[in-house]
Amino acid sequence: LDLEKPLGIILEEIEEGGSEGVKVEELSDAGSAYASPYRDSLVGLKIARVMDNDVTNMTFDDVMECIINAPSPVSIAFEVDDDSEAEEVASFAIGTAVSIKVIQDGNPEKIIEAKVGDNLRKTLLENNVEVYRGLKKKLGNCGGGGQ
Repeated sequence: LDLEKPLGIILEEIEEGGSEGVKVEELSDAGSAYASPYRDSLVGLKIARVMDNDVTNMTFDDVMECIINAPSPVSIAFEVDDDSEAEEVASFAIGTAVSIKVIQDGNPEKIIEAKVGDNLRKTLLENNVEVYRGLKKKLGNCGGGGQ
């Protein structure tokens, strides 16, 4: 990926005080990385190369020096950090039947059947689940206008 300076990439050491390289911690919206079409996939990636220099086993300061000394645009290659555990998120098609477990203090657990895409608030209210407990919270939700 070729990026103009300022990059707007906030980096973090893979291992604190070690020479295991760096990864992208977050992006600043003021940098070219944020404006790139890859911005949604950069956070969490390890930097592998800066201007064709292998930086995978460098300290944070050495990687920063490579980036600072590089001309603009800076050519940066990334790799997936093998140590990171990707969180799997279940996804369901709209209309798929699902069970929702409702847990509220002072009430027994309740299982509600719904479909993906249903309005959760309406589904809870239709199943006699008190969404806003207490008068203050009920009034605070609608601004006291009874909406």
